[in-house]
Amino acid sequence: MAVFRALAGGLFLSAVFIFVASPMAAACNGAQAEADKKVLLTDLAQAAKGIVAAGEGGSVNLYEPQTGEICAVHTPTKLFLTSVDFPTPDKGWIVGYGGVVLHSDDGGASWRTQLPPSDSTESQPLFSVRFLDALRGVAAGAYGTMMITRDGGTTWTRSEIEDEEGNAESRHIFALIRDGSGGLIAIGESGEPDDDMNITVPGLLYRSTDGGETWGPLNSPYHGTLFGGLSLGGGRLLVFGLRGHLFSSDDEGQTWREIDTGTTASFFGALQTAHDSVLVYGSEGTMLRYHWGAKATERVVTGDGVIRDYSAGLYLTDRRSAVIAGNGGLQTFGAGQLGLAELSSKNP
Repeated sequence: MAVFRALAGGLFLSAVFIFVASPMAAACNGAQAEADKKVLLTDLAQAAKGIVAAGEGGSVNLYEPQTGEICAVHTPTKLFLTSVDFPTPDKGWIVGYGGVVLHSDDGGASWRTQLPPSDSTESQPLFSVRFLDALRGVAAGAYGTMMITRDGGTTWTRSEIEDEEGNAESRHIFALIRDGSGGLIAIGESGEPDDDMNITVPGLLYRSTDGGETWGPLNSPYHGTLFGGLSLGGGRLLVFGLRGHLFSSDDEGQTWREIDTGTTASFFGALQTAHDSVLVYGSEGTMLRYHWGAKATERVVTGDGVIRDYSAGLYLTDRRSAVIAGNGGLQTFGAGQLGLAELSSKNP
């Protein structure tokens, strides 16, 4: 999941949190170059050729966990790329600024433009893409924009999530998550912030049960910006956002309870680490453990002393180690360093 926000006149963005997948064939070959390890990456996904990470300047990197090799893959754009999704090992999509959509059908080894960018690259960013299968997908972003495909991206249809007055201009969708029952949940903000970055209307929270064709509102627990969420199954949902706000629901978002996080850091991502526990992470190097039903979280101290921003994750198949990337590069952690016996086999 990628998180972007125009704050205080500048671009606010998160880095990448990578939980590495199982050993696979070497990602790099003679047609690819060594990756710039200082490039900011904003999202990642597991693919046939390795872990695919996308980010600034049209960058796409392939990471091979067994060797630690990272290589740069050529893309046909220099636009900021924000989100990547692989519904199958071979077929993947990346979206970004300007409304650009890239597609790979060889596990991330090569990319082509499927939907070219608009003329206004700053006003039409897409922030998230999720496919339900190799044909049905949704991309979403600023101003309530929704792009829907039913044919694997050959054609895209534009839609919007509008407010009660038919207006979508103040609606920004930062994340699309799968709800565990074949549906999608859109998460974001419903109003423009004031000079103190306060928003006085509920955060955007909608669900679709028909692959993005129609959307219905969920009760939003927070008047402000929501950056993402996680479905744990059985009606359990977690949503999180600006200034340390974290909420849980046991009834598919009908009612919510706020969780005491003890921080004002913003949260950008979460991973289910066991049936009833979650790792939540975000800005300022913040990592917290939450046990379902508890009133508060527990801080995770990794001990490396380096402050990073974390935003997206995948699990190891052996569930005993992880590599984390942020604005300080890659670093490996054992599950024990995260306060866990092992990591869940479930990926978001």
